[in-house]
Amino acid sequence: MIRNARDAMPDGGFLRFSAGQMGDYIELLVADNGVGISPEKVHLIMELLYSTKARGIGLGLAITRAILEKIMVAYA
Repeated sequence: MIRNARDAMPDGGFLRFSAGQMGDYIELLVADNGVGISPEKVHLIMELLYSTKARGIGLGLAITRAILEKIMVAYA
């Protein structure tokens, strides 16, 4: 996620992480002021092999999602 944010801000910018407790869960929020992704494609960003980068292979966010889902199941 950090690398994606950095790549989306080639001229610099901000990257902010914040966390809070939501009942039995922890919510992690990530924000940056990069170029973003079009609203009609945002639902695809966690899909395996989907990338908006010319040299991307579409594994990073898909793997991140899979790890987080496994953690959620393990601690549910």
